[in-house]
Parts: sequence; C-alpha cells; structure tokens
Amino acid sequence: MKHSLTLLTFAALGLSMPAQTPCGTPGVTITVSPPTAAVGQVVQVTLTNDSGELIQLPSGCVFGPVYPGSDCTSTPIFTPSCAAVVIPIASGSSISSFWLQTDNLGQQVPPGAYSLGFSYWNSDFTVMSSCCVPLTISGNCVPSRTTPRNGSGVNPLTLVGAPPTLGLDWQTSLDCSAHAPGLAGLYVYQLPAHGVFTAFGELLIGGARYGRFLQGHTGTSVAFREPIPTDVGLCGLTASAQGVCLGAPGPRLSNALDLVLGI
Repeated sequence: MKHSLTLLTFAALGLSMPAQTPCGTPGVTITVSPPTAAVGQVVQVTLTNDSGELIQLPSGCVFGPVYPGSDCTSTPIFTPSCAAVVIPIASGSSISSFWLQTDNLGQQVPPGAYSLGFSYWNSDFTVMSSCCVPLTISGNCVPSRTTPRNGSGVNPLTLVGAPPTLGLDWQTSLDCSAHAPGLAGLYVYQLPAHGVFTAFGELLIGGARYGRFLQGHTGTSVAFREPIPTDVGLCGLTASAQGVCLGAPGPRLSNALDLVLGI
C-alpha cells in the first residue's frame, strides 16, 4: 500500500491545508496557497463559487491590487493588468491565478504581511461584493538539500534523489538491477540512524515514520515521485529515507538520503 508523504508530513507536524476565506455572497470563497509563502514562491489564488448563483468578475483578473499590510488599506504595491472583459463563474466552478511576489516594477517584494483585494458582481450586475484576503511572505526558508549517507558502508549505493523542494515533486530512484523482479520500497523516517545490522544490511533510519512507498520492479531501477506541500511551515524539516529491493537473491537495504525540506 502506498502512503502519501504529503499527508503524513502534515499529520506529523500538525499543519493544515490552506483555508478557504468567505468572500461576500455565502458560498463564495477565496483560497490563497500557501497562506505563508517563502520568498520567491509562486502564490496561487483561487476563487470558488458554491453560492448556487452565477457571479461575474468585472475584468479578466481573478484578484485586484496587492497591498502591504493585512487589511487592503495601504497604497497597492502591485496592480495586475486586466483585460476589459467580464468573466462569468457558474455555481460549482472555480477560477485560479498566480502572484509571482513582484511589485509594479517587476521586483521581488520583501518579506512581510500582504493582502489581496477581490471584487465581483452578482448575476444581474446590481450588487458588487468585495473582500480582502491576507497572506504572509517569510524570509526564513532554507535551501532544500539531499545528502547521501551509508553508515558503515555495507549497503549498496543504490538510492539517489533530488532535494525535496516545497511545491514540487520529490524524485528518487532505487536501483534494483541486482535482483529478480519483485517489490521496491522507499521509507521516509524522522531521524537518521546507524549501527543496527540485519540480515538485509544496515538500518539507517529511525524515529517516527513519515512515509512508505511500494511498487513493483522488473530487475531495473524504480523511480518514485511524491509531492511536497507548498507551506513554508515545512521549511527546515529534516528526515531520512532508505530503500529496499526485494526479489532473489533476497531483500537488500540501500544507502540512506538525509533530507532538508526548503526552496
């Protein structure tokens, strides 16, 4: 059975997915993801209409000005260029856009509190609803990193992987070419370990389990691809991963990868 690293990581850290913010008409909500972003991280903005009625954006932009501060009252630092066209959004539909954390000059904005303005009409253009949704840009995120480790050196160096970067898929590869077809496993645990020897090699991970991923192999390399959340609260999280190849001549543990989540 395959378990999601995303879900297990969120559960382990007590983090929540981005919240939907009510916006005007009941059933209309705004989701900003992530609500706390790393510097330079793309911010996705989604307007969802579950009101039971048609609503209409007054232009081709999902969101309006971006303000410093959390209450949409300061002078905007970014005003999107919007096509002069009305965008209808039926009930049960949503529409998304992105903010690249740039100001009107195309420069990266500094860390701090920001807010996005939203406006839309009802179906017959008699009522315009508006709301303000805050977000935070944090300057405290570290670079993502993957460091191979092999304890006493008895395990084959068969596991390689990319750094686990927020908002991207974490990709690893486990070489099972020394085995007949069977299962390949990738395990992600809280802590590094060493000195525990089994019939299958040295165990190099320990603590709480964050994820377990299993798939069949045909005596070749196996690729694993798992999504990493876009929440900056995960910045600096450390973990350790280790693979295992099954199939004749028998199970064999790989080297470990020590991980730091970041940008």
